[in-house]
Amino acid sequence: MSNKTSIHFLMPGAVYNLKATDRIFEAFQIGASHWISPRWWVLGATGLTFDAGAFYTVDKLSQIKANTGLPSFSLGTGFELWSKGKYGIDLQYRYFYGRSKLDDGDHRTGQAHVVLLGFNLY
Repeated sequence: MSNKTSIHFLMPGAVYNLKATDRIFEAFQIGASHWISPRWWVLGATGLTFDAGAFYTVDKLSQIKANTGLPSFSLGTGFELWSKGKYGIDLQYRYFYGRSKLDDGDHRTGQAHVVLLGFNLY
């Protein structure tokens, strides 16, 4: 969008264990990041949550039953530690929240706090 603001497609999530089976709790999100200063940025995103059995726990991918729902959102910030030309390394913090609707009418929520080392191509 500009030198300081950009649009992103995110797929945040995590693997968790429910009744001795691995599951994934993820989202498809669209968001924007904005550079507050030459080395510090912030990020916000929202989208659709999905919750399903991990692909490696089923014999056929067609057997995966996914629960979907709204809302999901991510918030994050990062500080660029090093950059040269079109490359950069930054330290990031991201928070992910999602909620999916279950077949019985109930819902499941998930949250993840993540610290990342990012390798970026600008």
